[in-house]
Amino acid sequence: MPPSHLVFWTFAWLLLGTTTAVAWLGQREMSARDVGDHRRAMRLAGWLVGLFLVAYGAKLALLGREHLDTWPAPMVTLLRVHESFMAVVVASGLVAWRMAPRGLRSADEPPSRPRHRRLGWTALLAVSGGFATATALLAGMFLALD
Repeated sequence: MPPSHLVFWTFAWLLLGTTTAVAWLGQREMSARDVGDHRRAMRLAGWLVGLFLVAYGAKLALLGREHLDTWPAPMVTLLRVHESFMAVVVASGLVAWRMAPRGLRSADEPPSRPRHRRLGWTALLAVSGGFATATALLAGMFLALD
C-alpha cells in the first residue's frame, strides 16, 4: 500500500475515534438529561462523519482505490464488516436525527423518543464496532508494510 494511502487511513482512523468519543459523550449527556449538550455532541458527530465522506471522495479522486485483490481474504472480510457497521451508522444516525424532536429543552418523553433512542443506540454501537474494526484494519495495513 502506498504511504499516501496509509496517511489518509490514519487520518480517517483518528477522525472515527473522535467521532466515536463525541457520540459516547452525547449519550452521556442524554443520560444526564442535558438535551442541549446531547444535541450539540450528536450534531458534531454527524459533521465529523460528513467530513470523512468529503475527505474520502477527495482521496478517491486524488489517490484512487485500494487494490483489494492484493489483500489477504480475512482482511477483505474485515473491511466488508467495517463497511457494514459504517452503513448502519449513517442510516440509523440520519433517521435518528430526522426523528429528533425540535426545540425540546428537557428530556421528557415525546412520542418519537423511544424510536429515536433505539436508533441512537444502534448508531452508537455500530460506530463503536466500526472503530474497533478500523483499528484492526489499520494495524493490518501497517503490519503489511515491507
